[in-house]
Amino acid sequence: MTLHTHSLKYLTLADSAVIAFSTPIAVAIFARLFLAEQCGIVSIMLAIFTFLGVCVLARPPLLTGEESFDSNTLVSKC
Repeated sequence: MTLHTHSLKYLTLADSAVIAFSTPIAVAIFARLFLAEQCGIVSIMLAIFTFLGVCVLARPPLLTGEESFDSNTLVSKC
């Protein structure tokens, strides 16, 4: 929760909320890796789509047509 609040300094509210709401997928991945929980095809597909959504949210140069990442979008050193 602290990192989510701190991210509002660097990201828009919508971008920060999307990343924060994707944490259950990270929990499912770590549960599979460390606790040997079973993952179904639906869980795997949701994890892939969520990861792709967060990647699109980062606005990579491949999608925006720019030469490099926009430094105003990325979180820089404090």
